[in-house]
Amino acid sequence: MLVIAQHIRTRLPSPPAYNDLFNHVLFWPGVDIFFAISGYLICKTFHRDLAHSATKIAALSLFWKRRVARLLPAVIVWAILSVVVSTFTTSTADTNTVLVAKGAVAGILGASNIYWASCIQYALQCGSADYNAVTWSLSLEWQLYAVSTIIFAVLGFKRGAIVLTLGALILSALPAPSFSFPWVFRPQAFVIGAIMYIVTKKRPLHMNSIYSALTLVAGLAICLLAPLNIPQPYMIPAISVGAGLCLLSALSGASLNAVLPSSLLEWIGARSYSIYLCHLPLILVTREVAVHFKFDEPTLPNFLLSLMIAGLLIATAGDLSYRYVELPFQRRMALRNTGSKGFVQN
Repeated sequence: MLVIAQHIRTRLPSPPAYNDLFNHVLFWPGVDIFFAISGYLICKTFHRDLAHSATKIAALSLFWKRRVARLLPAVIVWAILSVVVSTFTTSTADTNTVLVAKGAVAGILGASNIYWASCIQYALQCGSADYNAVTWSLSLEWQLYAVSTIIFAVLGFKRGAIVLTLGALILSALPAPSFSFPWVFRPQAFVIGAIMYIVTKKRPLHMNSIYSALTLVAGLAICLLAPLNIPQPYMIPAISVGAGLCLLSALSGASLNAVLPSSLLEWIGARSYSIYLCHLPLILVTREVAVHFKFDEPTLPNFLLSLMIAGLLIATAGDLSYRYVELPFQRRMALRNTGSKGFVQN
């Protein structure tokens, strides 16, 4: 949701008040919260696979089969649809369908972060990043899966966590401006999430709702304020700490239940992967509709109307993608691995 709030700026008819908000906070660190959650869950999942597999190779094989079934089908579908969208969104600048297709292939191959960082750093002609560049974070996630699971399999979780922490600390010493290589290869929040699992797997955290809510607020404040207020090279490490606090709040309490119904949060959470993949192309579709029907002037009514259309498109597409792309492949994989209970949730 934070990433969507970042991406609607300038793409939808944003009024001055919304644009001014970005002089004070930035929402793109939502992806680092995603990395922290991912580090925790992947460490937990691989720990379970090691415990239930005869060999480490078998555990790695099971883990990767499940990850592929979980992640790759939706990436392929939305990579293809991003190319389709590029064929008729004439209001988006620097659109070249062939280049959009190249970005889509990079996302499918798990090299999107390398591709887009190269485009920016070497001023390559890569076309608009608006269609499928969000896959950079998924590529980084897959790369972190590969590195972390191999390290854990070889060294064990405690020594593996030490090695990952040292690597994260070394990278934290490098400046990381947007879409530089240190920016698209940042492991810090992922490592924090993994460490949290290792620390809490035998001693679960307990925190009352007030402290949990305060932890969440502190984590979000750090994440949103750090990009504009903390200099390099400390910005990404600070954001990662904020992401860790958000994860800590989720692990130790129910801080959001007083604000939003848990059923709504669970609905969004279950579909968050598909929502993340589809939101940018559908924001561009919304802008195309706004231009065609002439409500693209940056006024508050136009903004609210376009936001409502984009929200409806994203929620509908995210739900359909979850039901008819994600779940069928997960269930098929679960049938092949009948001993993997709870696969759909993981």
